[in-house]
Amino acid sequence: MYSVPYAKLKWIEGVVPFSSEFDDIYYPSENPLQQTQAVFLEGNTLLQRWTKDTFQGPPRNAFVIGELGFGTGLNFLATLHLWRKTVTQSAHLYYVAFESNPLSITDLQKALAPFSEFSSEVTHLLNSYPPPLRGSHRLSFPQYQATLDLVLGDANETIQRQLFLADAWYFDGFNPASNSELWNPELFEILRTKSHSETTFATYSSAGWLRRALESVGCLVTKVKHPEGKRETIRGVFKSASQKLNVTKIKRASIIGGGYAGVTLAYTLATRGVSVHIYEQESRICSKASGNPQGVILPYISRKPSAASSLYLPAFLYARQQLAHLERHSDSSLFNTAGIIHFPSTARLAALLNELETLMMPPEIARRIESTELCNILGTSIQSPAFFYELGGWIQPSSVAKTMLNEHGNLIDVITNSSITSEKLLTLEKESDVVIYANAFEAAKLFDSSDLPVEAVRGQLAFIDESQHSTSLEQILCYDGYLLPSQDGKHLLGASYDHGSYEETPREHENGEMLRNLCHWTPELFSETAQATTARVAFRTSTRDRLPIVGSITSQEDISPNHAFFIGFGSRGLSSIPLLAQQLTSSLLQEPQPLSAAEAKAVNANRFQERRLKKES
Repeated sequence: MYSVPYAKLKWIEGVVPFSSEFDDIYYPSENPLQQTQAVFLEGNTLLQRWTKDTFQGPPRNAFVIGELGFGTGLNFLATLHLWRKTVTQSAHLYYVAFESNPLSITDLQKALAPFSEFSSEVTHLLNSYPPPLRGSHRLSFPQYQATLDLVLGDANETIQRQLFLADAWYFDGFNPASNSELWNPELFEILRTKSHSETTFATYSSAGWLRRALESVGCLVTKVKHPEGKRETIRGVFKSASQKLNVTKIKRASIIGGGYAGVTLAYTLATRGVSVHIYEQESRICSKASGNPQGVILPYISRKPSAASSLYLPAFLYARQQLAHLERHSDSSLFNTAGIIHFPSTARLAALLNELETLMMPPEIARRIESTELCNILGTSIQSPAFFYELGGWIQPSSVAKTMLNEHGNLIDVITNSSITSEKLLTLEKESDVVIYANAFEAAKLFDSSDLPVEAVRGQLAFIDESQHSTSLEQILCYDGYLLPSQDGKHLLGASYDHGSYEETPREHENGEMLRNLCHWTPELFSETAQATTARVAFRTSTRDRLPIVGSITSQEDISPNHAFFIGFGSRGLSSIPLLAQQLTSSLLQEPQPLSAAEAKAVNANRFQERRLKKES
């Protein structure tokens, strides 16, 4: 359900990858790179299009390539290499690739080993390469000014779900005779809806039925001699495509709220060249919920793929990827990754744990761990099995936020002690191309609107002294609460969950409740005399449907059309905010979006208004 199958390979002479399922090679044994360059890069006249006096990416400041059949990624790497050598302005490359059977990381590494000229690109790809999780995965290549959206699953289904418009296409599926599902007129019609009238395409095949199928959807098709001189290939233009390139020029953005959400969004906008001003009412960034000393990055799984799981799983992977990039710009470690042990503390989780093997979940994301193994890991008696999230970990949100600001300090200004009044809002509207509310539940206080159904959720944290058993604890423990590995002799214990409460005063009884919840699952980890002391009280922001609010609300009298919202992340903000910042940024700039249409709709800020209007009609 969750995974797609890996490709089954044979190796010709131990070097050239060959598909056992489709009875075809991934690349030829002779001059594979030259053929890639000739068929796809030259076939789409990329060098000529990218070396114009002022590259604008027709007409936006980005260029978008779509590919059928990612395979070994050789086409992508060759394209990325040319892009890096050719385009020096602030333009950005988006590469949206569709693959039904990805290579395993081991096979990918072996397949790309011969291409030493791409060593740095290959290393970055391998470090970011996702597990075989069905859906879209955004891989950022910031030093190349490029983004790869790798979409895993049947292209006949996934292409129409993705939100993008291509400037060029690579048709690089296996031989049409053995892979007919990827070469059909219905799919070409879908491709036409993802193209504009200047979108080009190229493919190695020149079969007559393929030319006729492309011509039937309005393509101008041309045959050219294959670079090896043995056969012909075809290239052309989607002349009849009616999609228009709508361009939104955003040069300056104002963000209200300097918590983790606001800073991450500012960082993401800055990577696309947008100048950002953050307005924070407190004296420093990350002073409220984002100011917690430690925060957990973990996946979300449901028994059936849902809007929440299809959003949070790739978001979890992207958060890890962004943290790995940020660590290269930091003097210290930002992400502590010893894994997470998650006990089945609800009926939903207990049922999910029992069915986990049937869900085809990649084991590096989640696997079942038995109580006997847990006893060995924790060095204490454990009665229950649990989930193990190998890729999970924790961060200090304020440290990550400061690293983001340092990387793009030339484009981000932070104004602290700044209260937002109606007069200030009018000024920001005049000075900015877009005003974005990233100030949690405070955003709803600025408008008289039932279409922003957010509420504060009070959370209390406590500290507990490490014990003889807990001092060597490396993993995070989650249940109906959580315990983090000790720092300076103390564990962070969290967290209470009180809807609608704005009480900032600590409640002593909640410390006891959190400790009892922990001891229920790990009865011998701490002694009966252990005491928890309050660390801090902070407030999450939750929405009516427990999903974030990302985007603009249209047709609302008291909300300007150049306003957007980035709020409501609840208890999964650290895992979801980086990818959703990409989503909002791409949406505002009208560039390829990392979420599918259904996922984007699930978090769209208009959804509550649409539901209300439907109910009233």
